[in-house]
Amino acid sequence: MAQSIKLGDDIETINLTAEEKDVWLDNFVKKTGRSGPGEDAFFALR
Repeated sequence: MAQSIKLGDDIETINLTAEEKDVWLDNFVKKTGRSGPGEDAFFALR
C-alpha cells in the first residue's frame, strides 16, 4: 500500500527519492538559515 504524504508532514529522509532529497535539503537549509522569534529576542537582550 502506497503511503500518502502531505505538504508539511514530517517524513523520514531515507524514504525519499534523489529528487525529493534535493528539495528536502534546499528547504532544510532555508529554514535553518533564518533565526526564529525566540532567537531574535534572546540576542536582542545581549
